[in-house]
Amino acid sequence: MPVSRNIVFDFGGVLMKHDREGFLNGLRQLMSDEEIANILGIGNDKDNSLRARFETGTIDTRGFIEQVLRT
Repeated sequence: MPVSRNIVFDFGGVLMKHDREGFLNGLRQLMSDEEIANILGIGNDKDNSLRARFETGTIDTRGFIEQVLRT
């Protein structure tokens, strides 16, 4: 079985079209709406979200994944 060596985060739908509602519904099975908002930058604190820190290079991919897994 092939092993993936890379993960591509395409939050903005640049590389492919996303089922955003399906994605959010899947996340809701794993975490609260507040946790999702903190990760994705939904709501008032967009600039300090995990997504914003990842996109601006404040944290790297490993840090992003570790933070998501801690949630």
